[in-house]
Amino acid sequence: MKSKAYILLQIRELLKKNRGFCDEEVDIWAKENEKKTVYELLTFKKEISQNQEYHDVSCVRWFREEDQ
Repeated sequence: MKSKAYILLQIRELLKKNRGFCDEEVDIWAKENEKKTVYELLTFKKEISQNQEYHDVSCVRWFREEDQ
């Protein structure tokens, strides 16, 4: 179980670094995915460690959210 906790910790760091997630988003992701197997977590970790992806921060997106 310790290895699973360590993998989750590494994924949390990668989500912040490579995906631009904030602490709240990382916590939500961790709660939703804590039941995954170690193998599933390792494959996800490999996937996010190989590429960087950031949220859209353009002003257009903000205006669209305000209209809704």
